[in-house]
Amino acid sequence: MWNERLRMLREEKDLTQNELAKLLGLNYKTIYRYENGICEPTLSVLVKLAAIFDTSIDYLCGIGELKNYKNEVLSDKLKIISNQLDNLISSFSAKK
Repeated sequence: MWNERLRMLREEKDLTQNELAKLLGLNYKTIYRYENGICEPTLSVLVKLAAIFDTSIDYLCGIGELKNYKNEVLSDKLKIISNQLDNLISSFSAKK
């Protein structure tokens, strides 16, 4: 499953195997092997892939379903902060 996600993410970014390989400092044949399930990347390569595709290692490996984990977490936190500010403003306005 992870190899399918790698291919999908690469294609979504309109990168060739060669372009991705250059970003990672690898040979394009290595990307071919990853995408065809012939070999697996090291942890350091997974970290670089996650950064390139702005996703989590969990998503890359097929463990998680949140493609853009960081954005989802930040969005949830912003909603909480916004609600807290609204409550404070309401509370302050009610005391006047």
